[in-house]
Amino acid sequence: MATTFLNSIESVLPAELSSRVAKLCTSDDSKATLENVLRFAVGAPSSLEAIQPDEWSDKQAKARTILSGIVPHSSDHNKRPREDGGASEDAQDSKRAKTSIHDRGSPLFTLHSISATSPVRKKTDIKIYASSVAFENPATHVVEAEIPVQTLTRAFVLPTRGKSKPHWTVVLLTADSPSAVKGASNQQVIFGIDAKATTPITTSTGGTNEVTYKKGSETLPILREFLSHLPIPLLEPSVDIFRSSTEGAGPGGQGVPGIQAYRGAKAGSLWFMKEGILWGESKPCEFWSIEDLINRTEGLRIIGGTGRTCSVVLTRRPKKDEDGDDDEADEGEETQFGVIDAKEQDPINGWVRNHRHLFGPPDNQSPPATEKSKARASAMVNAGKVTLASAQFDESDGSDASFEADSDDSEGSGSDSGDELDNQNAAPSPQEDDAESSDGGDDMDTEELDPAQHPLLRPGAVPRMSRAAMDMVVGMVEQDLLGAKSEEEEEDELVD
Repeated sequence: MATTFLNSIESVLPAELSSRVAKLCTSDDSKATLENVLRFAVGAPSSLEAIQPDEWSDKQAKARTILSGIVPHSSDHNKRPREDGGASEDAQDSKRAKTSIHDRGSPLFTLHSISATSPVRKKTDIKIYASSVAFENPATHVVEAEIPVQTLTRAFVLPTRGKSKPHWTVVLLTADSPSAVKGASNQQVIFGIDAKATTPITTSTGGTNEVTYKKGSETLPILREFLSHLPIPLLEPSVDIFRSSTEGAGPGGQGVPGIQAYRGAKAGSLWFMKEGILWGESKPCEFWSIEDLINRTEGLRIIGGTGRTCSVVLTRRPKKDEDGDDDEADEGEETQFGVIDAKEQDPINGWVRNHRHLFGPPDNQSPPATEKSKARASAMVNAGKVTLASAQFDESDGSDASFEADSDDSEGSGSDSGDELDNQNAAPSPQEDDAESSDGGDDMDTEELDPAQHPLLRPGAVPRMSRAAMDMVVGMVEQDLLGAKSEEEEEDELVD
């Protein structure tokens, strides 16, 4: 195997260290081991197929933190200050070229003259190196921004909304939540390109082998090739997983796998994928993976929806602190997106039905319900908050059968004769016999139903409503639909 990093430093090692390294490298395995130790230390990707890229990147980030605390940072206190008291020109030049002080080697892949939004907002050459992604000025070739490869976690290719022509947006994240990282590590890469090239596009591999794609070429394969050189997963929303009801045909003519929403006053898009939900296009982007949604009930909620718009609330599962404590396990971190077209409820409901069984941690890792979470669920029922996951249960739910049986007995139809006929044809259940014997034959309205057997009584399903109110509403609807009551019905009511 190639030992690029080891071979590149052998000639500059001190004589004693060079001889020790030569003694260690007596076989290909020992050379491969030392090569990957060097790669791990400098932030380069692993050359061992047995190591998963995610594990490698995670361990590298931790090692970087440890090493930064051991190795002292270089300072400029030995530099002679200028006589006028200002900073020296050498120091200023050092600051301007701080991203170019190390040798990156040859770029693995380059996209030339691309319009970027972040971390720079201009046309730039985007180059992927073994250790970093660099943004260079196309004219001067000065590196204007640089992000270490090991800090990147996910890549997305999205169909851009709001463009007159089909367009793609690429998003690279260093963390799912911007609040999870701080400082220089909290960077995001966002750039776009037309779905069909309006001008010739040039790419290069190894820094020299240039390829030019003519005007009108499809750019999606170019983007996929570019992102294939990064050791992170590539996620692409698909209309097979989610399709908007209002966003039109999209770049491929098959629809758009996302919806327009507002986060506060900022407009953007929510992209629904099998891996999770991305708030994208406008910085800062944020991703909610399926397993990071707190649970099946509270992970995604829809508020409103009876008018023209509704809101979606996503609740992220809280991370445990260093001591393993999680005092707010029943709360999570809520993020609300508003001004969503109410027509988008159906595709959102469909996505939830297909994926909610994956919300939250595995069942064997779910924390037990706390008094705080129980109180919150009770408050939701009293307030009448409708939760998406609880209101839209699957048709195959095991509790449906018992719910249908009981609902037939408890629903008011506004017709006494119909109730009597049903009671004559239906055999009394053991529960009814017990209720009659203990209550002296009182009305069944006073019986307390078990919420576990009735999905609509689960926390947050529907607002509580009395039987009398339900009968009144049903009667009003029947009267509006059927017109005036017959004389026989009026006589029956007088007799009663």
